[in-house]
Amino acid sequence: MKVVHVCLNKNGGAAAAAWRLHLALLQSGVNSWFYTLEPRGAEDPAQQWICWKEPKYNCWQRIKAYSIRKYWQWQTAGSRKELHTMAVTYAALLPGITAEMVSLPDAQKNILEDPLLQDADIIHLHWVALFIKQHEFFRRARGRYALCWTLHDLNPISGLFHYHYDVKRNPQAALLEQEVLAFKLRCMQEYGQPVVAIAPNTWMQQQIQQSDFAAHMQAVDIPYCLPMQPAAPVSRLQARRQLGIDAHQTVLLAVVESTTVARKQTNLIYEVATQFPNIQWEIAGHYTNGTLAGSNMRLHGFISNNSYMQLLYTAADAVVIPSAEDNLPNVMLEAFACGTPVLSFAVGGMQQYVVPGLTGYTSTNMSAEGLQQLIQQWLDAPQQPEADVIRQFAQQHFDAQHIAQQHQQLYQQLLTTLPS
Repeated sequence: MKVVHVCLNKNGGAAAAAWRLHLALLQSGVNSWFYTLEPRGAEDPAQQWICWKEPKYNCWQRIKAYSIRKYWQWQTAGSRKELHTMAVTYAALLPGITAEMVSLPDAQKNILEDPLLQDADIIHLHWVALFIKQHEFFRRARGRYALCWTLHDLNPISGLFHYHYDVKRNPQAALLEQEVLAFKLRCMQEYGQPVVAIAPNTWMQQQIQQSDFAAHMQAVDIPYCLPMQPAAPVSRLQARRQLGIDAHQTVLLAVVESTTVARKQTNLIYEVATQFPNIQWEIAGHYTNGTLAGSNMRLHGFISNNSYMQLLYTAADAVVIPSAEDNLPNVMLEAFACGTPVLSFAVGGMQQYVVPGLTGYTSTNMSAEGLQQLIQQWLDAPQQPEADVIRQFAQQHFDAQHIAQQHQQLYQQLLTTLPS
């Protein structure tokens, strides 16, 4: 059984989750490959990670490939014309769109022309916006490959946008959003059978089941997994000594993906931090200079060193995730793995895995006031969540070996659905 994971690149939250699964499958003995469009680093044959490359053909192979390409262009002429019309409308709307990410279901390359995928048994899609030509991919995959798709955001079951948050903010694009959604739905129907959609949490599973794709996707709930080899745990006191943090200081950690992503509500951190002058805030990640600044804030910038990041998680008394909409943030899993509770709004995977008093606290009031009340609730709690209990919870729900086994079982079931 050969499984090929398809992801736009190897960086970012979705890619990190996909990469961890790939490594877990490799360690479990599965012939797993990780296939990306953007290199962003050197390929690693030992870890079976490769990037898309223009196929090298001899004269006869070039003629054959050209003929196949022309055949599929003829087969999908109507879809390509429809895509062009949507692209013209999209270009006209784009200057007025305010969104984290917007994408049409088109790409420059057809990945099924790559020899690596031609002999695959299972193609496991991950974050593939701008990577696959959906109007051609599902037709060519029909009867040839078993397909599954991990939904790292809502784009596979929506139109232009990747979260409801941006759909609501851009009513001027509502008609195009519906046109793109209908186009994607017709593309998926070409596969001829339901695509198995892997939801990392029950919220995402419900989104699939309530979407227009419900009849064409079989939703299963399998969460992300923890890193295969987490660092040996250190105590909170040891972590603080190494980071130069006062042992008696109350510390909150925020890992910022970007201050420009509105749904992440990073601005709430600054608004609330001023209300708790006795709390020290450690801020890691991408942010614009000046957007996060305060006498009780220490800015670390983007951290690529996993060991340093784990020290920050361990040194913090709690990790704050103020997203208004999210899936299953790796930050939450990484915090749990280090025994640190999470304070978040009750959205996405947080409402499922942030268990009040056990692994953290949540609030349904997604505002600065709500975050302030949440932090105060945590401070006033008679007993704080215990690090060992949180780590045990993380192993119970996100253990890499167990998650890999769940995927193996799913793959075996998928193989039985292909024509013999």
